[in-house]
Amino acid sequence: MGRALSEVMTAELEDTPGLHAISSGTLYSASVRFGLRAPAAPGISTERDLALAAGATQLGYGQYTVRGGRVEARFEIEDLASRRITTVVSESKGSGELLSIAASLARPVSDHLQPFGTSKQEALEAWAQAVETPDVGRSITLLQHAIAVDPNFGPPYRALAENQARQDRALAVGTLERGVARGASMPARDRLRLELALATLRDDSESKERAAAALVKLEPVEPANWSSLAEIAMNRRDYRRAADALQKFVELEPANAAGWNQLGYAAAYAGDLATAESVLRKYEALSPGDANPLDSLGDVNLLNGRLREAETYYLEALKKHPGFLNHADLYKAAMARLMSGDTAGADALAKQYVEARMATHDPAVDLFGAEWLWASGRRTEGYRRMQDLARAAETGGRKELAARAYAEAAIWSLMLGDRAAAEALAAHAAPLAGPASDALVVLARFLSQPQASGLEWASRADRAFSAPAAVTIHDLALGYALLLASDFTAAAAPAERIWRHTAPTGEEHADVVLAWVRLEAGKPEDAAALLRANPIPDATGPGPFTSFVFPRIFYLRAMAAESAGRTDEARTNYRLFVQLSGDRPLVWGEEKKAAAKAP
Repeated sequence: MGRALSEVMTAELEDTPGLHAISSGTLYSASVRFGLRAPAAPGISTERDLALAAGATQLGYGQYTVRGGRVEARFEIEDLASRRITTVVSESKGSGELLSIAASLARPVSDHLQPFGTSKQEALEAWAQAVETPDVGRSITLLQHAIAVDPNFGPPYRALAENQARQDRALAVGTLERGVARGASMPARDRLRLELALATLRDDSESKERAAAALVKLEPVEPANWSSLAEIAMNRRDYRRAADALQKFVELEPANAAGWNQLGYAAAYAGDLATAESVLRKYEALSPGDANPLDSLGDVNLLNGRLREAETYYLEALKKHPGFLNHADLYKAAMARLMSGDTAGADALAKQYVEARMATHDPAVDLFGAEWLWASGRRTEGYRRMQDLARAAETGGRKELAARAYAEAAIWSLMLGDRAAAEALAAHAAPLAGPASDALVVLARFLSQPQASGLEWASRADRAFSAPAAVTIHDLALGYALLLASDFTAAAAPAERIWRHTAPTGEEHADVVLAWVRLEAGKPEDAAALLRANPIPDATGPGPFTSFVFPRIFYLRAMAAESAGRTDEARTNYRLFVQLSGDRPLVWGEEKKAAAKAP
């Protein structure tokens, strides 16, 4: 009853002019996620702090008691500014009249009540119980019953599909399709939420954006709708639309620090650094003790090529909070310096990073020395050090570290064109792998298989990564295998899917990979836009696949500039690529070609 009354009243108040009733979904997430994420019990103890964080200016408190088959309910509203109770309303009716009770309690707040999604208490009761129960099987049974009682009641479809998607995506799609098929029989906002969930499951970005845009028009004061639209636009690389949506979001929730941070990144990716910095200063004012605003200022400057400024902000973040993000800003500062071509200065910062990580006894720091040498162009030394580390870790009984080191060395062997060495190293890693290294070892073994056609690699990926949860790793594995084979035509499809599935800030750096295959396909204009922003270094440091992106981005920029007739820009990028490529050309051989064009 508590859940039902709370949800019904919130829904009824949605269209009240001058009032925004914050939904439970908004309380628990700054953006719309697939499915309902309601708490186990509504009430002051679980939702007051969340409501305050969401920007509430008034709080409603509800109580109910059941006596002799009747429900006695009371609702009070507290004005937070004055700390006074401004509204008190009570109602008493039979326990079969919950919908009527909710309307009676909400009516003194507004005379513009929105009809709830069902008029049948049996459906409401089943849905509310399903939301509350931790038993997935029982929840599914209750939700199916709610739909059977009222096929036009939207929320049970979403909740049921969420449960089903964990095991059977096709079943979840079918549930959402049945809900959407109710058409105008279902309230528009409920149907649009189903359409958004369905488009998300289908990975249909255009339909997702249409549904989110329609929800924004229908519910312009619902912050979660703007956040959802921004997230969709950001993933589609429509940065201006993302920034506009996030601007609306922070206007509705001005105290939401995360929203200001996201707006800063959207503006930076749109190329508007001045706005990005201004917005992030507001984020900093909302979080004065937090180092993350300075880290974000570093990122947006790095994105837009202001490398010295980025380095300064990264180091300021560490001064404000020593050890922030496990000292990642020292590594980011090192990468900013390396991108400028100052290898010696970058080495000094990388050394500080290693010393800081060693002081915390972080075992992963052992890998960094070899990874840094490899990423900064000293591949012979880095490759040797990684294999030495693998053998020493194995001898010392550090199996996880040994497995990861052998797997990384295997992937580097592939990049150097030595598939036999890669296969041997990956096989050696397999029996040593544990939970922390297993995914990388599996990927190394997949990539080190004998060379094959694009169709055969696709079949191998289908067999190795068939689980629904492995969609992204499937495309990453296939894409990397095809790039290593220089089969850029076949690599185009997985590169496109990776790009659609991942955010621009993701560690896959999908923009650079997609630009690469588009350049090889003779589409330099399409590639140039993808190469505008510098990739933000991963907070965990360089990894086994860094060479797919860095310093390759400079070679790709040079190709795009040369195609457009910008000779000086092309020569500058060729020189930087050659400088950072180091002593062992990778299988693609771009170093030799670049050296000839960068005298």
